[in-house]
Amino acid sequence: MTRSTSMMFVVSQLQQELSRLLHEAMALESATPLDEAEPRLDILETDQALIVLAEVPGIDPDRLHLEVRERKLLLKADKSGSESWPEARFHCVECTRGDLARQILLPAGFDPARARAELRDGLLRIEFPRLRANETAARTIPIENLEESSEP
Repeated sequence: MTRSTSMMFVVSQLQQELSRLLHEAMALESATPLDEAEPRLDILETDQALIVLAEVPGIDPDRLHLEVRERKLLLKADKSGSESWPEARFHCVECTRGDLARQILLPAGFDPARARAELRDGLLRIEFPRLRANETAARTIPIENLEESSEP
């Protein structure tokens, strides 16, 4: 690794750490191990639902795992099949390497038991409808692969 490549790596790691600290300050827990990268997220609320949008480019739905336990959403993506370049000298390092993981604390008032997830064009959309009853049991959220069912 050249000096400029290692500096870009350090800056990338610093950006991830600052993002983690910001999320913790906003009461969105992050418990990502150091050997896993965090996918970028948007979290928005409408009158009907809480919507989490996660960037997971190049990851098949069968390599994604979503789980809700109490009010914590755990998103994991296995990128073990991603390409490796052991003999290359990088001039720029911006692409995520290794597995992805993200844990966030969901705000109260949303129903994890009725959550739905969809994957289209590398964007994972997870929707939590407003609560009807207080449910806290853990459950896996199935992911619909919209790429195969999309019409041109």
